[in-house]
Amino acid sequence: MIKEKRNSVTVLPSKQNTILDEEIFIEPIYIKATRACELFDLSRSTVNKYLQEAEEDEKYRNRISIAVAQNILLVNIRVFEEFLRSKHKKFL
Repeated sequence: MIKEKRNSVTVLPSKQNTILDEEIFIEPIYIKATRACELFDLSRSTVNKYLQEAEEDEKYRNRISIAVAQNILLVNIRVFEEFLRSKHKKFL
């Protein structure tokens, strides 16, 4: 059996070659429907009703959600927010 010689680290981490305090925020595009309940402070039944209503509307169809599996529905945050804004004060 031949043994490989492993390369050792030649440069140790220092302040010059390491990012310490910088935080990078990545805004999510899709979230699970259950997470949408928490994010928008809505019940699960209300989110499901709104998603079904949005799928029936030509403007939001095929944009608001993606069913990646039988029990996993991902919701586009921006499109869902746009849909909620379109519903704003429509009940009056």
